[in-house]
Amino acid sequence: MKTNFYISNIYQIKNYIFKNGIKADLYIESKRNSFLVILISFSKEEGEKVISLFNNLSYSLSFLNIYDFNWNDDLTPRYSEKIFNKGQGFKGNADNFLKFIINEVLSIIEKEMNPVIKIIAGYSLGGLFSLYSAYKCNEFNKVICASGSLWYPNLVNFIKENQISNNVKDVYFSLGDKEKYTSNRYMKNVYDNTLDIFNNIKEKGINTIFELNKGNHFVDNDIRVFKGIEWCIKQK
Repeated sequence: MKTNFYISNIYQIKNYIFKNGIKADLYIESKRNSFLVILISFSKEEGEKVISLFNNLSYSLSFLNIYDFNWNDDLTPRYSEKIFNKGQGFKGNADNFLKFIINEVLSIIEKEMNPVIKIIAGYSLGGLFSLYSAYKCNEFNKVICASGSLWYPNLVNFIKENQISNNVKDVYFSLGDKEKYTSNRYMKNVYDNTLDIFNNIKEKGINTIFELNKGNHFVDNDIRVFKGIEWCIKQK
């Protein structure tokens, strides 16, 4: 059952459906040159939950909620076999998905508004993709990797061997404090990998924070992304 979340009427809302079936909803705040938060969402409702948390707050934010893509394939940087016996593998289509966002989605959106700052935000594999995109393009200024799937095979090596975009000024990391307690041989590394990547970025002089939240991976998704957005917009 789908739930509609109340979104403040300060936004002008535009909906887009692309030829590949991917959808994007633009929530334009009255100051069209403000922050644009790009949400890499599992569903329309997931993005709406995050946006609704900003109701009655005084931030000047517009949102772009992107959803209805292939979660396992489009957000992963390279092919990987499945990590659960009953799961599926990952095709590693992140580069193509990022090109689609830049060349097709943002090219249309930027005809509607001219954001000063672009923030890319995601949860789980969406957080992994948000971080990865900062190493593959110069589109984004702030990155939110909330409970990011940084257990992903060979990711730490990729981060250490590549340079994050010079346009990125702030990077927010978070995890649930119970996420590392798993028997899965990949996912049990999520805390150590996140800490390793956080320290690597910090050593490069980029403003960053790593926050631990209460709980496992499957609670408070919207609140964790909200906290990342709020931290980013408060940075100079």
